[in-house]
Amino acid sequence: MATRKLSITVDTGLLDALHRQEGEDLNFSAIVNDALSARIKRHNLIALLDEMDREAPITSEGLAAGEALWQRTVSSLTPGR
Repeated sequence: MATRKLSITVDTGLLDALHRQEGEDLNFSAIVNDALSARIKRHNLIALLDEMDREAPITSEGLAAGEALWQRTVSSLTPGR
């Protein structure tokens, strides 16, 4: 695969946190590639969901059912005291 050398500016706090988690010998290029790949996948997923919504828009009943399911799911994940 072809590569391109870039110069980037990174928030010092983020870089420090990354070094604490990954150590000083981290492969910064691999981390940036992973982040870019994840961002592209998120954008593609959003585009797919937008397309699906255009082809078969959700009804108000479907939205209410989805919200109710989400609330049941979230409440079942909340640990008891």
